[in-house]
Amino acid sequence: MTNVTPTPKPYRAPAARSVKKHAQDILSRPGVRMGYVLSTILLLTTWIGSIYLVENTWYALDWIALYEASPLAYNLLDALVYVLDAIVIVFLGLPLLYGWLRYVSLASTGTTPSLSLLFTPFGQKHDYMRSLAVTLCLAAHLVLLLLPCALFGALCFFCAVWGGVIGWLLAVLLGILALAALIGATLGNAGMLLVVFLDINHPALTVRELLALAHRYRKGKRFELWLLGLSLIPQFLLGLLTIGTLLLFHAIPLALISFQRAYGGITGERLPVTDVVSTTTQPESNFNQ
Repeated sequence: MTNVTPTPKPYRAPAARSVKKHAQDILSRPGVRMGYVLSTILLLTTWIGSIYLVENTWYALDWIALYEASPLAYNLLDALVYVLDAIVIVFLGLPLLYGWLRYVSLASTGTTPSLSLLFTPFGQKHDYMRSLAVTLCLAAHLVLLLLPCALFGALCFFCAVWGGVIGWLLAVLLGILALAALIGATLGNAGMLLVVFLDINHPALTVRELLALAHRYRKGKRFELWLLGLSLIPQFLLGLLTIGTLLLFHAIPLALISFQRAYGGITGERLPVTDVVSTTTQPESNFNQ
């Protein structure tokens, strides 16, 4: 049963200060923060536990005789464990991650969604394939943007190891290029989670249509969303200094709910205030007024 708290008041724009203030207000509502923490722990437990089960079941078998007979065969079987881990991550972890993002999205309305929402992608074949397609598209988009940064970073490292005046000059130049590529990647990826927000409100759209709609909404807003992300860095640093405690209980939920609130300000739409998300939600006419 979903516990509905008062709906946050509409706000004008996704300016970082305004958005974070609303996100903080939502986190202070009864059950929202703890619901987020429980959903995150459930997500990590299911994900890590599945990988742990695969690996320990594999290594519990006695492979000593096989290793003595053929080290090559043993190494191939050992490599297969990593393949199985990857399969678990893709086909179990990504749909779970998508369910978690939907949970956080609905929590941004000031509600405490049911934890069963995490497992909704496994309810029907259509939902599962859709969640898998969306998360793979989001992951591919991020990886492609980060490739130049990774390339420049690797070349910078090799030049630094090479040493010498020329090596260090090249390392500095490539380091600057890697930093510029990283800034470009984060700027280019700003607001991509808007796809999840739109999917909740528009389940009839295809994944391609969702991506196109998100791209249209992000035009002219990516820099603003990027600045919102930068403004949250102090909370993340504080979370790391507290060995992840504030990261779990404050920084990450504040960041995700802030972005969901920002998406509402950009699109003029509001998410459903219950965990029933099978119907399309119409935009509020006075949301940005």
